[in-house]
Amino acid sequence: MRRAATVTLVMLYFAALALTLLSRAMTRSANADGYSHGTTSCLQGIGGLGVRLRLTRARQCEGRVSQPYLDIDVRDLPISANKRIVIGDTNSAFRCQTPKGSCEQSLSGEIMFNHYEETSGKDFQTDGWYELKFSPGLPETGRFKVDCIAPCG
Repeated sequence: MRRAATVTLVMLYFAALALTLLSRAMTRSANADGYSHGTTSCLQGIGGLGVRLRLTRARQCEGRVSQPYLDIDVRDLPISANKRIVIGDTNSAFRCQTPKGSCEQSLSGEIMFNHYEETSGKDFQTDGWYELKFSPGLPETGRFKVDCIAPCG
């Protein structure tokens, strides 16, 4: 009888521990600051003009694409610092996790550039934060710094 009570207490302890860890994981994002490096490029065509921000986990420029990444298309122009950009009808975001898999579109979210400069050279500073909600799973949230800018004009 005493052994059964001890086993029951140990099982309850581990169940409580598992629920605590699970609830902590649910309040965090899927990849906090996981996509911290960005590049920008220009959007044109049927959808109109805009800027594509590609966020990756490692710094990369010159067309090399590594997985996973986030693509955020901003068509709500002009872009400026501290302007809240809502993901939805005009602006879109996609999460691409594997080279052969399809990209998943964000259900909602927002992005903000703390600094935004559309110039080339060594002295630009473009950075900000994002929060994107996908289904299913946790939101993608984090801060980013743009390493490579393609000026649009």
